[in-house]
Amino acid sequence: IVVLSLALVLILAGCAATLGPAADSNLKEMNQRYAQIVSDLIRFLDNSATDESYNRGALADIDLDSTPELLLLYLDGDFESYKIYNYSNEESTLIDSGQLFANAGAASGGISQVSLDGVQYVCIWSANSEAGQLKHLNYSCRLYRASGQNFSYVHTYDFDYYVDSAGEPLSENGTFKRDGDSISFKDFQSVNAFLLQPEQVYCAVGNDNTVGMTFGKILSSLGD
Repeated sequence: IVVLSLALVLILAGCAATLGPAADSNLKEMNQRYAQIVSDLIRFLDNSATDESYNRGALADIDLDSTPELLLLYLDGDFESYKIYNYSNEESTLIDSGQLFANAGAASGGISQVSLDGVQYVCIWSANSEAGQLKHLNYSCRLYRASGQNFSYVHTYDFDYYVDSAGEPLSENGTFKRDGDSISFKDFQSVNAFLLQPEQVYCAVGNDNTVGMTFGKILSSLGD
């Protein structure tokens, strides 16, 4: 029994020794590929890449596969845009990209984690507001489900409404849509409650709502 136990220990130790360098090599390769993506984007943006108010990002495991994704928010002309990359099978892949908002008014946007009934989601959102007798708000979110190595699209929400002096949404003169179809004010309230209470904001920009790492700090964290 002692001999068998010792043999098992040696086998496991050998496996650990084999897996260790491979894991380190995989991490190094991922860091290099992500760093190249960030460097290329900085060159594309030229001097505007130093605008920390509109260029932020994060390294976060948003699809729960134990490997971080690269999240980037950046000002491209008059629009704030985003890109999300993952790393798998020694390849970095662009899994989503688009425009968040036009750089006008009190606009903001970002990428957040939200949860409902124990299920984790990723919300790619944008918001804007307009002052007046009643404050006018616009909010949009592309919602993805993240669990068990999946990152799958769920819904798009678009809300356009007014709030009272206490900040409570009003049903009058508002439009509330999911995937382009109108939903009831009650359904809007239930969805809005968890969308606007993220468990974590990975990165966000605009309207004094800046969260995340600068591109320079991302490169430093990647060892570039």
